[in-house]
Amino acid sequence: MKAKWVLFTLMATTNIFAAPTAGQILKEAEKYRALDEAYTVSVKVTNRTGAVVQDETEFKVYIKDNNTSLVEQTSPASGRGRKLLMIGNDLWLRTNDIKKAIRISLDQKLTGETANGDLSKTNFYADYEPKIVEEAKTFYKLHLKSKHDSTTYQQINYFIHKKGHIPFKAEFMAMSGKILKTMEYAKPDKKIKNQTLISKVRITDAIVKERSSVLVYSQFKPQNIDDSIFNRASM
Repeated sequence: MKAKWVLFTLMATTNIFAAPTAGQILKEAEKYRALDEAYTVSVKVTNRTGAVVQDETEFKVYIKDNNTSLVEQTSPASGRGRKLLMIGNDLWLRTNDIKKAIRISLDQKLTGETANGDLSKTNFYADYEPKIVEEAKTFYKLHLKSKHDSTTYQQINYFIHKKGHIPFKAEFMAMSGKILKTMEYAKPDKKIKNQTLISKVRITDAIVKERSSVLVYSQFKPQNIDDSIFNRASM
């Protein structure tokens, strides 16, 4: 009986200290990028060439879940009212110059180095299959491969701190493996209920490194969002 108890204790201890799987690491990391419930958030995008600011654009984003969102431009005035509606794997664009919403892709440019999917899609865990490709002393490098064709990027190299499983960098890649751009995540600093979210990221072109976009997230607000706004007819 004593031998069995010792064996059970050893097995329990081993399980407690077992290395996390790629899926567990990715799931934990995504808690820093989006809330676990419906919410709204304001996003300011500043496009730069080197240290020179080229332009600034502001959006209000309504997130119901990873497959349902609405992105609405609020400034500058020339583009105010432009909307991106995502339902499932379909993304629709409506502007003041377009009478009827048209279908577009997640990987198309929204502004600067920011793609449509960078704002409308919020969770890598649902759309990518992760694999640990490197384990350093302080971080994991995951390779994320798209589960379907309707993702913003086909492949992602995702760098995550071991402590807290906090993401700090992503490399967005084409199907060929060519790196298109990188995203650097600031430290999580926005406490919303039981989560602490990242509120600032920088996206940099992989070829022309002087070109970058800084996204600042503010006014996170968990709330029930009326389904009527996620309707093409109401755009």
